[in-house]
Amino acid sequence: MHLGFVLRVLCVIQVVWIGTAAATKIGVIYGEEAALAAGGAENAVQLLRAQGIHKLRLYDADSAMLRALGGSSIEVIVGLRNDELVDVGVSKTSAHSWVARNVEAYFPDTKITAIAVGDEILTNKDESLVPFLVPAMRNIHAALAAAGLEQAIKVSTPQSLRLLSTFSPPSLATFDASLSTRVLAPVLEFLSLTESYFMLNLHPFDVQQANPRDLTLGHALYSTESGIDDHVTGLHYANKFEALVDAVYVAMASLNHPELDVVVTEAGWSKDSAANDDPAAVSFHADLLKHIASGTGTPFKPRKGAISTFVQASLLSSLEASTGDVEFLRAPGSAAMDSGVRRKLLADKTWCIAKEGSRTEDLQLALDWACSSTGGQADCRAIQSGQFCFLPNTMRDHASYAFNSYYQKVSWAAGSCDFNGLAEVTSTDPSYPGCFEPRGFRDGACRRGSLARFVWERDGWSPQAVCLALGPKKLAWLRRILTQRFLLLLLVSELLLLRVRNRDCWHLGCGVVVQRALRKWDPPHLSHRRVEASRT
Repeated sequence: MHLGFVLRVLCVIQVVWIGTAAATKIGVIYGEEAALAAGGAENAVQLLRAQGIHKLRLYDADSAMLRALGGSSIEVIVGLRNDELVDVGVSKTSAHSWVARNVEAYFPDTKITAIAVGDEILTNKDESLVPFLVPAMRNIHAALAAAGLEQAIKVSTPQSLRLLSTFSPPSLATFDASLSTRVLAPVLEFLSLTESYFMLNLHPFDVQQANPRDLTLGHALYSTESGIDDHVTGLHYANKFEALVDAVYVAMASLNHPELDVVVTEAGWSKDSAANDDPAAVSFHADLLKHIASGTGTPFKPRKGAISTFVQASLLSSLEASTGDVEFLRAPGSAAMDSGVRRKLLADKTWCIAKEGSRTEDLQLALDWACSSTGGQADCRAIQSGQFCFLPNTMRDHASYAFNSYYQKVSWAAGSCDFNGLAEVTSTDPSYPGCFEPRGFRDGACRRGSLARFVWERDGWSPQAVCLALGPKKLAWLRRILTQRFLLLLLVSELLLLRVRNRDCWHLGCGVVVQRALRKWDPPHLSHRRVEASRT
């Protein structure tokens, strides 16, 4: 038996389990279409929470939606409509009234994080609104400051990709000269002074339709699958979404504002859903998902992390139709509510925990249901007295473990992290040294009847842990060689004891654990197998 291999696998399990997942960067835009699909604000919020969506953009200050979002952890961008712009821009009193009515009335119970003033004002055919944009932003910010909210809530304005006059290569991108000094510079200056960010509506096909002779945009959109090379900087762009975002970063830097971040407040190939069936649209949407799922920044700003991006319901629907990867948030009773985007982006990256401030009695009832054989059937052995996750011995910690065990057991199913409002989804790994939160089974080899389940039920080792380190092929191989179950039990027991004695093992390396376990549990007649294992 390859004892060295088994111990190395178990040590790797420890290292893998302590990682903290990156926060999800995808958001949803809530408008009339989404409201109709969800069946009202209350249902919409319930669906968003069940799907693990943490960011939402409202086109306006929808009072029903803002009320329904109260008590949730969903971050909200509230929109000030174009038809409200002039009134707020010319009157500070109107701005204070707007903030009092649409922000102060709901904050902080509703987690409003930004106000989007107008929508694509600088490229709107109605140029009469342009002079009122910056004054409206200033007045809204002043009203927030008067309420003491200017640090918690940022003010910005969503603008179109049509602001750019040059797209490719990204390092040479520039804004339209007719807009740069006259109107865009004051907007960027305001964003910089208030430590806000640039809001970008990114619909590249619509821009190209408006400028069919723009060869630089055509190159950026229809380049080969090998990607886009920037011959000036030497940077390589594996996807079109990142190339276009970096073009905006560069254009802002050319106006002396390299410090500003970008949030894509609306993303998709086109606002026209019919155009989203085009093969180029499918490719662009795939690039968009790749960027968000990667968790990394763009080539121009690699340390910024993935760009926060908001998508339309129609985009999710078109992705489902074209790739089979996505399902839109649907009302109960229609198609399944589990989202492919959510599975792609949140698998192994979200956990279910008990909310702070929940009553102990309520948590106890929910915990009992989650752990009972007639209820949730979650595995709660780790929080029993003397087990690894018993401490800290608080109701909230124990309930969080039980809630999460159930949440992972049902593979993040819609509504599985609610428990009558006592639980919430988090993207921060709640594990701590000695106690590793379950993450759910990663492949079919880890289901009931598999070796992982066998080890868990008979020898006390988590199937999730085995699955994190081994794929289906290695699990099949391991099943063949584990003929001496008693020896596996001894190995696992020793490793668990060592983990308790030396909680910093994963920081110092696993060599000591492996050596001690080999010396203690490797019988002399198996020493030749230990040598064979070291060679592998």
